[in-house]
Amino acid sequence: MRQTPRARAGREILVEAAEQEAIVTTRRGPTTAATISVEAHEHCQRELGLLRLLARGEKEIEAGKGHDLDTVLAEADALLEEMQG
Repeated sequence: MRQTPRARAGREILVEAAEQEAIVTTRRGPTTAATISVEAHEHCQRELGLLRLLARGEKEIEAGKGHDLDTVLAEADALLEEMQG
């Protein structure tokens, strides 16, 4: 099957994206798109999830819904002891 130049260029971009952190596409100067590998995307999603959890925790603390550190650590120690049996 014969590939068009556009299809060949697209394939080259995907291969390059898998090998690099990101490929940035520009149009007359400004960035218009970025292509990243699946692994890089998954990593970004995990980091974004952690940042959302931190932000939610900060809002809970500001609202007075936080927990005392000593209590949390004592509960974590108890859970670890239960798991170790």
